[in-house]
Amino acid sequence: MSSDNWISSDNLKTGSETLEDKKYLIDNIRENINLIDHWITQSYAHVSHAIIVSGGDSLDFDEIKQAKLKYPNSKIFCVKHSLKKLIENGIEPDMCVIVDNRNIKDKSSWGYNRDDLILVKGKIDTIFCILSRANPGYTKLLKENGNKILGFHIYIQEVLDALDIDYIPEKNNDMELKRRLSILTNSNITLQGSCAAMQCLNIAYFMGFRKMHLFGYDGNIKKPGPDQINKKDNDGNRIYFRTQCNNKIFWTCTEFLVMASEFENKFQTYPTTFGIKFYFYKGKNETLISNIYDSIIKNLSMNDSYFNFEQYSLSNNNYYKEFKNITEKKAKYFNKLIRSNNNDLVIKSFHDYNEYKQYQIESADKEIIISNRECIELISDHIEDILGEDIKYGICHGSYFGHEQKFFSEELDCEVLGTDICQNVNKFDNNTIIWDYHEIKGEWIKKFDFIYSNSLDHSYDPFFCLEQWMKCLNENGICILEWTSIHDVGAIKKQEPFKASLDRYKKIITEKYELIDIIKSPRSYPIYNSNGKKITKPLFRFFIIFKNKINERKTKIIQNMNN
Repeated sequence: MSSDNWISSDNLKTGSETLEDKKYLIDNIRENINLIDHWITQSYAHVSHAIIVSGGDSLDFDEIKQAKLKYPNSKIFCVKHSLKKLIENGIEPDMCVIVDNRNIKDKSSWGYNRDDLILVKGKIDTIFCILSRANPGYTKLLKENGNKILGFHIYIQEVLDALDIDYIPEKNNDMELKRRLSILTNSNITLQGSCAAMQCLNIAYFMGFRKMHLFGYDGNIKKPGPDQINKKDNDGNRIYFRTQCNNKIFWTCTEFLVMASEFENKFQTYPTTFGIKFYFYKGKNETLISNIYDSIIKNLSMNDSYFNFEQYSLSNNNYYKEFKNITEKKAKYFNKLIRSNNNDLVIKSFHDYNEYKQYQIESADKEIIISNRECIELISDHIEDILGEDIKYGICHGSYFGHEQKFFSEELDCEVLGTDICQNVNKFDNNTIIWDYHEIKGEWIKKFDFIYSNSLDHSYDPFFCLEQWMKCLNENGICILEWTSIHDVGAIKKQEPFKASLDRYKKIITEKYELIDIIKSPRSYPIYNSNGKKITKPLFRFFIIFKNKINERKTKIIQNMNN
């Protein structure tokens, strides 16, 4: 057999979108925004399990039923190719994810009529979660059929283009604009994936699930017949390939190999980065993805993780919610004020994530603190004393105007990124992104030489927040937190839910991290808001510098699926 039918994820070539494709997708988004009334919103992490069902031949429906019996509060997510199979076997999923942007009237990649895949006899309570760039034919057909629909986004810029928004005004009373922007900001899935099987996992994570049971994730196909092995598509590219994992050979196609490659990355990073625990079910057949799972997860002990879900601070401080109603997405919170015994720490709770986010956005123009240039110069000197002059990357969380990353960049001659949850920050500084600093991107892991923030008091869960940030430091990296008396418990505000004394900050840090130093500003400075108004009397500023403790344990994983 010719050697050119071998392929790996390294030499895989995928097509790029043309301008015509882009216009088609933006038209899809525009139409779906008008068709879809309800959009997915983010939830805090909780303890329920997600059963996620792809459409592979390995599916064992008895195994799915057993998992549901074992975890009765679990929710079942599926792709459209597994929807009918589940219902025919007496299993009604809670959610079916649709991302397909191709014409609903055409046949699917595997010869099915696309509209037949989602039309089910009788009434079902399954919610159809539709990607905004998907073909609107799915939305129309499901609405006509009386099905429940939720929408979601994955690319912010595409949605901005579809909404014809070139910039976000600082102040705008246009209620229609605000409505359209809320659709964008509250329902954007930041984790990426190339197919519905991946987006099922991402949506489950977005909805707060951290324990995920995977069924029907194969990544391979049966060996093609002699007349199919060398078959090519309309562009002359080979359709079927062989690949290898654990010295076992599997036949696959471009679509499945991309998915397998993505899972290889997720199995390696998601347990440690996002606290996800996978339960993988091989079902009837040994598969490519099951072999990737065996190669990685079985060698990755959760004891070696940065993050152990069972010790997740949200559950420990009675501040998490149990996901109760997937249709209405309304949860019961433990609306209690969290206060330490000696009154040196307070965390105020919110009804839900949207309430937290709304307080942050509404208070931005009034309450934003302007960073002090002299203090940044002082801290920069200490950063150089600790790290030397070879400093490449820094990140400032909750930076809004972007002054601190500008000052750090000039003082240290390095690249500094800023994040802020508010929606108009990137008009002030091109190096500031709209981002909830409780979440981290995969490319940030072990990247930054330093992290700086004066905004930890805006965190709904500072313990989890610090865990996330510290994953982003490289081996020698340091974190710097600014503390003043306005961070203390006597100054609590709804938009600043976390308040603690300087001693409590030190205790929180030394419990898990290595304290390097606490620097006090040489003189006191008043604090100004974004309008230049002095909002405090002169205050001394304290800068707490710390780093990760050295962990001698090494996690051995297989990183190359084509070894």
